[in-house]
Amino acid sequence: MGDHMGKDSEGRVPDAKPDHENPAFWRRWVRSLKKWGPLLWFHKRLKKLHEQLEQSPLLVASLWAITGALVAFGVLWILIGFVMHGFWTWGLGPGDTTRADAVRTVLTMIAGVGGIIYLTIAYRRQRGVEASDFMNRLENAARQLGSSDPMVQYAGIYALEALADENATERKQLCVDVLCAYLRLPYQGNGRPTLLKEVVEKHAWTDGRRNVEEIRTHQLRPADKEVRLTIIRTISRHLQDDASKTWSGLDLDFTGAVIDGGDFSGAVFSGGKVSFSGAKFSGGKVSFSGAKFSGGQVNFDGAEFLGGKVTFFGAQFSDGEVTFFGVRFSGGEVSFSEVQFCGGEVSFGRAKFFGGKVSFGYAEFSGGKVTLNGAEFFGGKVSFGRARFSEEAEVSFGRAKFSGGEVPFSGAKFIGGEVSFFGAKFSDGDVDLSDAKFSGGHVDFRKPAAWDAPPRVPWDDGQPPVNVLPDQWPPTVWIPKE
Repeated sequence: MGDHMGKDSEGRVPDAKPDHENPAFWRRWVRSLKKWGPLLWFHKRLKKLHEQLEQSPLLVASLWAITGALVAFGVLWILIGFVMHGFWTWGLGPGDTTRADAVRTVLTMIAGVGGIIYLTIAYRRQRGVEASDFMNRLENAARQLGSSDPMVQYAGIYALEALADENATERKQLCVDVLCAYLRLPYQGNGRPTLLKEVVEKHAWTDGRRNVEEIRTHQLRPADKEVRLTIIRTISRHLQDDASKTWSGLDLDFTGAVIDGGDFSGAVFSGGKVSFSGAKFSGGKVSFSGAKFSGGQVNFDGAEFLGGKVTFFGAQFSDGEVTFFGVRFSGGEVSFSEVQFCGGEVSFGRAKFFGGKVSFGYAEFSGGKVTLNGAEFFGGKVSFGRARFSEEAEVSFGRAKFSGGEVPFSGAKFIGGEVSFFGAKFSDGDVDLSDAKFSGGHVDFRKPAAWDAPPRVPWDDGQPPVNVLPDQWPPTVWIPKE
C-alpha cells in the first residue's frame, strides 16, 4: 500500500498529518514521560542539592560527619556483636580480658568518635561565626572610611588595618582592597577638596516617551588629601622589610588614582600584582626611594607624570616585571638616580617625554633587561649622566624617536652588556654621547630610521670604537617598508 501512495515533489505524503496532530505521537510521548519522568525529577533534586552544598560549607562538613558516624557506629556494632556472641577471633581465657571489658572499650571508642564528630561540627560552626563577624567589621570600617568627618575616616583606616593584621591572606586582601578603592575615588588633586554641590545631568533616552535625569551627589571632604596620605602611609608601613605584619605579596590596585603625595620609601614589592596603571601624579612629592622590586608585577602603564616630584632614588629592580608602557612625562621631575637595574625586566616601551625632567643619573645597569623600545622624546630633558652599563645588562632604545629635547649621556660608561639604538629615529633634539666612555660590551646604532640630528659621539667619522656597531660611521639610514 505504502508503495502506491502519491508523493509530492519533496517526497512527502500529502495526506500525512504533522506529528503534533497525530494521536500516536502523543501516546508515545506520554509513555516516555512515565518511563523517564522519575529520573528527571531525581536529577533535578540532585542538582538542587549540589547547589545548596556549594553555598553551605557547614552543611557539607555536617553531612561528612554524619556519614562517618554512621560508618563507625556500624563497624563498632558488628564488633560488639562478635564479642557478645562469642565470635571474637582472639581467645578470651580466664586470664584474658573479659567480655565486659571489651564492651566497655568499644563503647569508649564510640564516645571518642562522637566527640570528634561534635568537635568537627563545632569548629565549622565557629568558622562560620568568625566569617560573619569579619564581614560585619569590614562593613562598619568601610562605612567609617566613607564618612564626611575626617576623624571618623581616620578611625575607619585604623580599623581596616587592625582587621587586616588579625586575619589570613584572603581576608587581609579584602581590607587592603577597600583602602585602595578609596584612593581610586574621584579627587581633584593638589589638596583641593572634592566637590560639594549636587551635579544634575539630563540625558534624553530614545524610547520616545520621556527624558531621564541622572543625579550625581558629591560630598565635601575637607581633609581628603590628609586621609589619602594616611592610607598610603598605612600601606607603605606594611611593605617594609621589618614590618611585623607584612602586606608584601598582596595585590595593590591604584589604577587611575590621582596621587599628589605619598611615601613608599623602602617598600618591598616581592609578589602579587601592584597597579598604578593610568594613575596621575599631579603634584606634591611621591617617593619610592630605596624601594625593592624583587618579584611579582608592578604596572605603571599609561600613568601620567604631570607635576611635582616623583623619585625612585636608590631603588633596586632585581626580579619580577615592572612596566612603564605608554607613560607620559609632561611636567615636574622624575628621578631614577642611583637606581640599580640588576635583574628582572623594566619596560618604558612607547613612553612619551614631552617636558619636565627625567633623570637616570648614576644609575647602574648591571643585569636584567631595560627597554625603551618605541619611546618618543619630544621635549624636556632625559638624562643618563654618569650611568653605568656593565656586566649582563641589556638596554634597548630600539626604534625610539628623538625629535626634541635633550638626552645627555655625560660621563656615562659603557663597559659591558648590550645597549641598542637599532632602528632609532634621530630627527631633532640633542642626544649627547660626546663625553661617554665606550670600553666594553656592545653598543648598536645600526639602521637608524632617520639621521637628521645625529647623536654627538666622541669619535670621528669612519672610526668608532671596536665595541660600537656599525663598523663604519655614520651608519646607513634604513627606512622600513610600509
